Amino acid sequence: MSSDEALQGRPAPTPVAPRVVAVLIARNEEANIAVSIESALRALGSARADRLVDEFEVVLVDSASTDHTVSIALRYPITILRLPSSWALSAAAGRYIGFRHTSAPLVLFLDGDEELQPGWLRNALELLRSPDVAAVAGQEIEASPGTTVIAQKYRSAQRPDNLPKTIALTDSMCSGVFKREAIEEVGGIQPFLKAAEDRDLGIRLRAAGWRLLVMPEVMAKHRWSDARPFGYLDYFRSVALWSFGEGQVFRYRFRNRALRSYYLSRYVNLRYAFNFLALMILSSLGVANALAILSPAIALPVLGADGVALLTLAGIRRGRGWSWRELAYEFHAIPYSIIRYAAFLCGMLRYTPPASRYPLNAEVIRSGPVTSW
Repeated sequence: MSSDEALQGRPAPTPVAPRVVAVLIARNEEANIAVSIESALRALGSARADRLVDEFEVVLVDSASTDHTVSIALRYPITILRLPSSWALSAAAGRYIGFRHTSAPLVLFLDGDEELQPGWLRNALELLRSPDVAAVAGQEIEASPGTTVIAQKYRSAQRPDNLPKTIALTDSMCSGVFKREAIEEVGGIQPFLKAAEDRDLGIRLRAAGWRLLVMPEVMAKHRWSDARPFGYLDYFRSVALWSFGEGQVFRYRFRNRALRSYYLSRYVNLRYAFNFLALMILSSLGVANALAILSPAIALPVLGADGVALLTLAGIRRGRGWSWRELAYEFHAIPYSIIRYAAFLCGMLRYTPPASRYPLNAEVIRSGPVTSW
């Protein structure tokens, strides 16, 4: 009997992945950090037990928290680095420092308000065996409370029946497992970005021929806030932050054709033109009504215009099957567009230093163990 025949019917040996480091970033996450750390330790421990990973460690990079985030993290066998408040702080800076302070071939990036879900890491590691796959992520489910229409719609989009059913390509991911060689090949993470570092990195990876995969399985639960319900304030703050970062990227990478083309198509399109047209129409109606109060002679035609506008909106609401609250929600696209453009322009005006200028001497509060089998 040949050796090939003897092996038939036996399960193929599972190749062992190299060392994996989980880099968690946090700032004032005392409500979530314990769950986040435990979920990472649990997932990596399970992968090691299944011999999918030969060594792992967890590194928390804290951005000058003023709450109990660090003291809670000290309960766990992990490495803890702290960035001082005098440094330029952002999610990008946290990931940059965590990445530069480790050498593991695979890096799992996770935010301090995310809870990694059981079983996801196993499948992600399998996908990473493909030589052209740079990173793998999964679906994120919002776990924050809230009864606003925006919160309800956000959660509705994440219902199991609305989630993707197949693996998809993406151009950016904040959290997920990355190959170190891929990140280093395209120049690394830019730590001075206030936000949008994921898209900056992702587009460079895609342009270099790497693939970024998003699995249909849920990767993590995310919490915008535990202190208050998720609402418009949280949403618009996030929009402003990410748009500012995208403005930084546009200026900093302007010579990069892939990034330049991406942002031009992202910000110069019919969607924003329609939103600004709606803003002009509503503004005109507002001015007309103000003038009608001062000049009764034009009150009748202005009232007629108001009536036409209300009838049009009522027809749209009825045709779409919306409540009045849901109709009002649709108008969030107007402040969304204003905030997005204003923040993008502010980010574009800001000088962004090269990554090499970012300090690396973060405070090492504690060095944790590397777990192996």
